[in-house]
Amino acid sequence: MIKKLRLYLSQQGKVIWTVKKQIIMYFTIVVMTFFIFFYLILSKIYHNNIREIVVGESQSGLERTIQHIDLIMENLDNTADIIINNALVQSSIQKKKEEKVNNIDYVRYSQIISTLQSIRHTVNTSSIDLYLKEDQVLITTDYGLISKLPKRTLAYFQDLYCSGQRMFLTKADEESEFLLGRSEQIKYMKPVYNFTTSKQKGLLFMNLDKYSLKKIIQGTDYSSLVFNKNGELIMDILVEDIVFDLEEIRSRLIDNQGHFFIKKGSQEYAVIYDTSSFTDWMYSVIVPIGLSNTQARSLWNSTFVLFVTMNMLLAVSLIIIVFRKVYRKLNRLVDVMQQMEKGIFEVSVNYFGNDEFGYIYDHFNKMSYQINKLFHELVEQQQLQKQAELKLLQSKINPHFIYNIFDNMNWLLELGRYEELSTLIQAVSDYFKKSLNFGRDLISIGDTMEQLRAYIDIQKIRFPNKIECRFEIDEKIMNEEILNFILQPVVENAIGHGIEPKIGVGNIFIKAIQEGKDLTLAVEDDGVGMKIEDVESIKRLLDQLNADENNSYALVNINKRIKMYYGDESRLEIESNLNRGTKITIRIKNFMGDSNAKNDNS
Repeated sequence: MIKKLRLYLSQQGKVIWTVKKQIIMYFTIVVMTFFIFFYLILSKIYHNNIREIVVGESQSGLERTIQHIDLIMENLDNTADIIINNALVQSSIQKKKEEKVNNIDYVRYSQIISTLQSIRHTVNTSSIDLYLKEDQVLITTDYGLISKLPKRTLAYFQDLYCSGQRMFLTKADEESEFLLGRSEQIKYMKPVYNFTTSKQKGLLFMNLDKYSLKKIIQGTDYSSLVFNKNGELIMDILVEDIVFDLEEIRSRLIDNQGHFFIKKGSQEYAVIYDTSSFTDWMYSVIVPIGLSNTQARSLWNSTFVLFVTMNMLLAVSLIIIVFRKVYRKLNRLVDVMQQMEKGIFEVSVNYFGNDEFGYIYDHFNKMSYQINKLFHELVEQQQLQKQAELKLLQSKINPHFIYNIFDNMNWLLELGRYEELSTLIQAVSDYFKKSLNFGRDLISIGDTMEQLRAYIDIQKIRFPNKIECRFEIDEKIMNEEILNFILQPVVENAIGHGIEPKIGVGNIFIKAIQEGKDLTLAVEDDGVGMKIEDVESIKRLLDQLNADENNSYALVNINKRIKMYYGDESRLEIESNLNRGTKITIRIKNFMGDSNAKNDNS
């Protein structure tokens, strides 16, 4: 093929710039570019300032620690809201003052204690305290109810009541007078309001053990300090008993976030600090400058990962180039071939290159043009054949019906029933006025029903007091068009094979309804019906496209016309019970969606 291509291009007077040459050139350029880029990146990494590495890693770790602690505090805040909104708590603080005097509701307080204890087990807190000012009681999850608080304790809570603090540290001796055995705690305080009067009625404390916070903050190779918004030291966690000048550090904490450097002997340290937006506490870490074993391994791992990444990028880039130069062009060819598989033959590939693909695309476009031309010729032939077959099938129906009409007229003439003959001729005139339909193969459902009424009138003349007919037509489909002569032969069969052999009056029920996008036409009679084996035989004939039409001629004919015009999903169905009647149903699929697109075959 390559030799033919070269001969073809040389004959066209074009320069041969093959895909092989292009790939070799692009491969060389990409390899050189990536090796130079890789060398520059490694040089940058090894010459980076060690301070920036330490500060960056420490800042990231400090942010994660603050986020973790803030998440805990937000959880405590949400839990506090749940407690304050609790019906028991609100009912207790909303009691009238005279009801509270010398009347401690121990049952209600016991229920509150149980509620607080159950809540405490679901959150990360060591204990929960609820102080009710007017009742002068303290409800705790670990000590239960404490009433008759001494003045010093009441003064302690009054100070907290007025301080407006949100979080603070309590030492063990501050609450030892009424709560023995508690360690240092971080207390999250929230005022308790009466929702009816919007007045503050107490304080709620969510207590967190200081030691549990230390475990979150504590690092292996750095020291940590925590200050409140007033600059007071909340906790300090020092590594290897190194003593730092806290006043110097505190004085240099200027902004909410930042870092600076200090020296302790010969060792330099970086102080990185950040402020929690939730608690307003300032967290700081003191990290020695220098690459630790962990950091050295991390740097080596980063270099190794970068090396692997660069090689992967190189490989991916080469793959992309090959894809762009070769496989993408092949995919363009595959795409248009898939369109041709779906029946879209008016496709071509636009390409102006002088390589192998230009040769392939040019010959493919010529082949596509020839296939498209042959396809349209074939479709046109099939349409003409289909129209001819429809005309042939319809022509087989009309003569049979006309023969029956003349037979009826002859019969009336022989009997001398001239008045009925006149009525028959008028009915036949009305019938053909609708049936001829100006030579069109399609007829509206409304005209079809008028056609059937005229036909029933014709048959009533032949069979007086024998036939009754009822119609049920969906008004909104009266103007929709269907194939002509698909219901009249069914009605004719209902009369000839169902009603005529029956003793007494026979009833025919004709229905036309819309079911979603489908159209259902049905003709049902209460005549003599058929045996099961006869029904099954007709069903088999309907399923065979080339079935013998001598038996059940009309039904097979109609079924063929329906499938030929509306598609194989549309069909004629038959149901019959001996001595009970027969029902013929015509189902036209997607009739409402496709009816406007049908061409009128004339």
